[in-house]
Amino acid sequence: MGVGVVISLMIHVILCGDLGNWLFQYAIGRHLALRHNTSVELNTYRLHSITNWVTSHVRRKLGAFSLQAQFNACRPGWHIQRRRYFQEQHWGDDLAVLDLPDNAYLSGYFQSEAYFHPIAPILRRELAFNGLPTEAALMPLAERLQSSNSVAVHVRRGDYLRSELHQVCTLAYYRRAAIYLRERLADLRFFVFSDDPVWCRAHFPSDQFECVELTVSRKQPTVDMYLMSICRHQIIANSTFSWWAAWLNNQPGQIVVTPDRWFNCEPLNADAMRFTVPERWARISVADDGLGGVEIYAH
Repeated sequence: MGVGVVISLMIHVILCGDLGNWLFQYAIGRHLALRHNTSVELNTYRLHSITNWVTSHVRRKLGAFSLQAQFNACRPGWHIQRRRYFQEQHWGDDLAVLDLPDNAYLSGYFQSEAYFHPIAPILRRELAFNGLPTEAALMPLAERLQSSNSVAVHVRRGDYLRSELHQVCTLAYYRRAAIYLRERLADLRFFVFSDDPVWCRAHFPSDQFECVELTVSRKQPTVDMYLMSICRHQIIANSTFSWWAAWLNNQPGQIVVTPDRWFNCEPLNADAMRFTVPERWARISVADDGLGGVEIYAH
C-alpha cells in the first residue's frame, strides 16, 4: 500500500511594490484565507527579480507586525491550474477574487478597502506595531503625539521626483489641507514625516510644523508609519504608506485629508479616487496656487 502525499493548502500572495503595497496584498490574502480556514504564504520571488532584495529584507520590514503568514522565495511552478491563479486585470474591487478556491495564487495590487473590510478588526490587531526598534527619542515623541491634537503630515518625494506616473503633492495642497483642519479643530499640532526632511524644513515654517527625523526610521520605515498612525488626524500623500498610517488610526473623530490626484494618468486616477480613497476621507485639490512655501495661521 502506497504512502499518501499530504498537500498543504494555503493562499499564496505574490508580493510586488513595497511596504504599503504589501499590506494591501496581505489583507486580501488574509481575508481569503479566513474564508477557507487556511493560512497565507507571502511569495517574494518577484521582488528579487526586480530589486535583488532578499526575503530577509521583506521580513525585516514586515516584522513590526503580527502577520499570520509564512514566506516563500521560490518562483511558482507552471503547474498551477488556471482556475487557481488570479491576476488583477484592472484597478478596482473585483470581489470575485474572494470566491477563489483554497490553494489559490493572487497577483496584483488590490488597493481597495472593499477587499478586506469584513475583517477590519482582525487586520487592525495583526497590523498593530509590536516589533519596533528602540531609540531614546521614540517613546517621548510617541507620548507627545498621543497626548496632543496631533496631525501627521506625510510628504513623499524621493522616487516620485523621477516618476511619470506619480507626482509630488504641491505645497498648495498641504496649505489647503491644514486650513481645512484648522477650520474644524482647535489646538492642532502638525508633525511632518518625509523621505526628504531637509526639503521639508526649508518649506514648512518651524513655528507651525515640526519635522520628525529619527535615525532609526532610515533603517526601519515602519517607525514612521507607526508614529503617523498614533496621531489624532492625518494629511496623507498619494502614497499607500501614509494610506495605511491613516487607516490604522481608528480613533473616534479622526479626520483624514487626502489629495484629489494619485496619478498623472486620468483614467487610473479616476479609478484610485473611486476605489482606493475611502469616501469618508476629505479630498483636497493639489492644484498649484503659486504662493510658494506653506504658511498656515491659527484663527
